[in-house]
Amino acid sequence: MKLAHCIFLTILFCFCFTLNVDAQKKRRIDKTEKSDTSKIEILKIKLKNGNTLVGELLKLGQDSIIIQNEQFGRIAFARTEIKSYNGLDKPEDDEDDGWNKEKYQSQYFLSPTARPIGAGNKYFTNFDVFANTFSFGISDNFSITTGFEAVSIINSSFPVVFVNPKLSIPLHKNVYVGVGTSLFIVTSNDELNFGGLAYANTTLGSATKNFTAGLGIAYAANGSSDTPMIYQFGFTFPLSKKVSILAESFVDSSFEGLFNFGIRIITRGNIVFDVGLSRPTGIGDLNIIGIPLLSLSVPL
Repeated sequence: MKLAHCIFLTILFCFCFTLNVDAQKKRRIDKTEKSDTSKIEILKIKLKNGNTLVGELLKLGQDSIIIQNEQFGRIAFARTEIKSYNGLDKPEDDEDDGWNKEKYQSQYFLSPTARPIGAGNKYFTNFDVFANTFSFGISDNFSITTGFEAVSIINSSFPVVFVNPKLSIPLHKNVYVGVGTSLFIVTSNDELNFGGLAYANTTLGSATKNFTAGLGIAYAANGSSDTPMIYQFGFTFPLSKKVSILAESFVDSSFEGLFNFGIRIITRGNIVFDVGLSRPTGIGDLNIIGIPLLSLSVPL
């Protein structure tokens, strides 16, 4: 497979994987006199005498609250003894990252951040109708994304497929280093060709407000020695709890590559829409502002 073909496929697909740690959220319940506890699991009770106890909520009554504490067992508290209590059923409105969407923030449009997807998180993403990926959080810091394009299928050919393992290494709060590789399998003239991109990057910032810089090296199975470097830059900045600005670029040393810019919208149903424009550089005047770039991510 020609190296130029490898680089082109890499730029299109290799940065298709995701986000981010699915962090434990603080939650609280309204202090109403309702006895329905079906949505409440753990309760933290602060008493007027200064003590604090945590346990499984058994009953939330008008005059008392009963919990199952790991150390002391079943305990009942009169309302008059309680200063405040917090549950784990409702996200706090003032969470630093907002709106509980971390697991969709491990990538920009196409290029990755160094943030992990998180153990157990998985989702499907479609890019511009014809490219599809499936992302799986194997552990807190390791994930695998695999996918294929559909144009070849329409043309009765075997599709280009890829697999992308990624390791996210936390260095400090909101500081991650990511390493991974995207391996592509391309069928041409009934022969299998392999190529891809090995990369490392660093992300600074929270899930919804961050900056990423990285470096990748394209490779091909034919042993070509001409291995160009790809430089990655990207950022996201929230405009509101549901809308963020996205921007990214991945270029070679001659600044030829792609520049993408647009917005991300996340619905209450955790469905993510990315809408933007992609501007290739270094290939002459396209006489257009940019190529439409659309993606849809759905949790599985």
